[in-house]
Amino acid sequence: HNPAALSAISKLRTYPYKTEPNNQLRAEEAAILKKAILADSREDVVKQVSLFLQARQSRRERMRMEFPKLYGDREVTREKWREWVEGLARYTEVKISDELATPSYKSLPEFTALQNSADNTFEREMKKLDEISLNSGEESDYALGWAQWYILDKLRPAWRNEVFGENAFPEDLLKKSI
Repeated sequence: HNPAALSAISKLRTYPYKTEPNNQLRAEEAAILKKAILADSREDVVKQVSLFLQARQSRRERMRMEFPKLYGDREVTREKWREWVEGLARYTEVKISDELATPSYKSLPEFTALQNSADNTFEREMKKLDEISLNSGEESDYALGWAQWYILDKLRPAWRNEVFGENAFPEDLLKKSI
């Protein structure tokens, strides 16, 4: 979360978005996160988060073994960082959209179009989780990051106080939460 880290990440070699099994395994991670979002109890959320973290670790181990020249520590860092920055941006968009949709919210006339827009919605993000296997490009970082931040609201609302600290990637905060 600092300029040196941004510079290092921007110089990473091309991330293997289109590499199988990365597509399918990231889609499986998304399906687990979606179950966590829809879970009714904290116990079920924790169970799904545990499954997600296990699936993520397994995917990374498999990618390292099958594609050692394309996938290593730098790519893991890139995943974490992009999910942090892009997922957090998407999370913020959805939260603003949710607020705009409340009956008590009165917007300025300049924001009426935004208030009536369905562009930044919870439903859109849930659909993107379903589409990761079809579009595993950078959009998958946005969707997977958003889902993790959203789940953190359920498990550990204090994450907002930690978001700019060391090891504040969403998956690291999820580990702390369970």
